[in-house]
Amino acid sequence: MLAAFKDPEVMAALQDVMKNPANLAKHQANPKIAPLLAKMMSKFSG
Repeated sequence: MLAAFKDPEVMAALQDVMKNPANLAKHQANPKIAPLLAKMMSKFSG
């Protein structure tokens, strides 16, 4: 998971979602980003 944070595409998506959570749906279609978002949401929601 830490390696993903070094990927500029992943970081841009995460920053986009942090600025505007409505953009989450836009990034869930990306197979590189969707699993990471799901993992992070499960950690923060519970």
